[in-house]
Amino acid sequence: MNRIDIINKLKKIFLEVTEIGLKFEDLDVNNDNLFEGYGVNSIVALEYLITVEDEFDIEIDDEYLDSRLVNNIPYLADYIIKAMEKNHYD
Repeated sequence: MNRIDIINKLKKIFLEVTEIGLKFEDLDVNNDNLFEGYGVNSIVALEYLITVEDEFDIEIDDEYLDSRLVNNIPYLADYIIKAMEKNHYD
């Protein structure tokens, strides 16, 4: 799975979990304040991260849990790539 595929899957998960009614193509992945920008609360953000962990079969380390990871899809995609590579070699 390449970075573009991961970003697209994250967009899909975001739209499903948040239920904000936005079209896939209208979601701005370059928005650095994704959740706050779309008025999504922290409980839904947590549900999003849990879904991401399940979908990609990764575990997000507590030390990396910060607002940037939740609010920036490309940043989260890069984290997922590294976590999947690590899982592959473990």
